[in-house]
Amino acid sequence: MKTVSLQILVAMVAGFIGSSAVASIVVTQTTDGPTLASALAGTGLSSVTATVNAGNSAQFGTYTGFNQGPLTLPNGIVMSTGEVVQTPESYAEPLSYPQISTDFGDGSTAEYTAYATGRVTNFGSAHDVASLTIQFDLAASSAVTFNWAFGSVEYPNFTSEFTDAVFAFLDGTNASNQILYDASNNPVQVGNSFASALITDDQNTAFAGTHGIIGLTTTTGLLAPGIHTLTFEIGDTNDGALDSAIFVGPISTTNAIGTGPVTVATNAPDACSTACLLGVSLLGLVAIKRKMGANGPVANLA
Repeated sequence: MKTVSLQILVAMVAGFIGSSAVASIVVTQTTDGPTLASALAGTGLSSVTATVNAGNSAQFGTYTGFNQGPLTLPNGIVMSTGEVVQTPESYAEPLSYPQISTDFGDGSTAEYTAYATGRVTNFGSAHDVASLTIQFDLAASSAVTFNWAFGSVEYPNFTSEFTDAVFAFLDGTNASNQILYDASNNPVQVGNSFASALITDDQNTAFAGTHGIIGLTTTTGLLAPGIHTLTFEIGDTNDGALDSAIFVGPISTTNAIGTGPVTVATNAPDACSTACLLGVSLLGLVAIKRKMGANGPVANLA
């Protein structure tokens, strides 16, 4: 009887809050190049192709309906260290421990391991690395930009031991080609990055409740006309258990901001948040400009 009463109460609260309490995201597993390319082909790009380089087929897919606040993203692609079809979950019914966890028993890529060594907290080895390369053509000089979100069920219990991470390499796979950084200018990883823009009340994915997700926008520096590549790679750190995922919206041309790349927070406060009640409107407006150096971007104040 108590259980039934609690369920009724939850239903009443959910009804009061509205449809935002139920996730509407739909994830479709696919490694089809044209499908993935179409999901990432934003304005200003031509001849867009997508190629899976490493990982299990279950680790790649597309998503639609990432539209419940406080974090929203345009339709795009999703990559996971586990199965992408497990990444959506009702906000009102989070998965029970051990959460989403699939160990494919796969390893890393040379560039992922090389970059993570010394840059990811307590990194020892990478597992189940998924790698996807997007190739596109620019008719004129332009920067490109994309929204993305990184979530993990490693947070908050394993932020120092199993720091899953995600990188993006632009036009090459050396350290200087890595452009995906968090709001604190760190390579994106569980722990440090979550402290920079943590969201624990996401209503779109399984990375809610006791877990976390961050939402950011990356803008490159000015790129020359012609063919360019962007390689996204995500992996488990030190074991293959407990999964993380990155959701990436369409890549589009835009004006360069300084020499790039630039990272800004994409999540605005919810309509009922304290920040809104206080009239704070500066969230997401603070950018970090980075100049590319021998070991990657160097932060400059915006």
